[in-house]
Amino acid sequence: MAFQLKNGETKTFEAHFHWSNYVSPALWAGMMLLLAILLLQANARGYSAGVPLVCIALVVGLLPFGYRVLQNKTKKYILTNQRIFVEHGILAKTRIDIPYAKINDTVMKQGILQRLLGSGDVVVFTGNDKALILSGLDCPNEFMEKISDHISKKVA
Repeated sequence: MAFQLKNGETKTFEAHFHWSNYVSPALWAGMMLLLAILLLQANARGYSAGVPLVCIALVVGLLPFGYRVLQNKTKKYILTNQRIFVEHGILAKTRIDIPYAKINDTVMKQGILQRLLGSGDVVVFTGNDKALILSGLDCPNEFMEKISDHISKKVA
């Protein structure tokens, strides 16, 4: 399932994910790496920490970080002149097309830390459907403004 433009459609914007999405899994990986180093040192001093515990600590530390990287690599948030295209999923894919005519409202959410770092979430409301949350965006204000511009062009 790759993104394909329809007749008369042009890609106007593609969202990128903010680096802050990787902070918590990177901190976890760092703590587990530190634990692995401490276990190796204890093993070198004659304590029975064991290499299997070191391997477990490394795997448990790196899996969440690797998963987040893979998760963000397989997510696409694309704006065209006709619709919002969303695709996500590592093994099983979910694909959503939202024509601008169906959008009722958009909301940008930013916590204090997100405001300081320049990241945030954009929530798109369509009819009676559940809200679509586009999370961890770099420059969410620009993304939301592009959606508003497209909606106003369709109304005019």
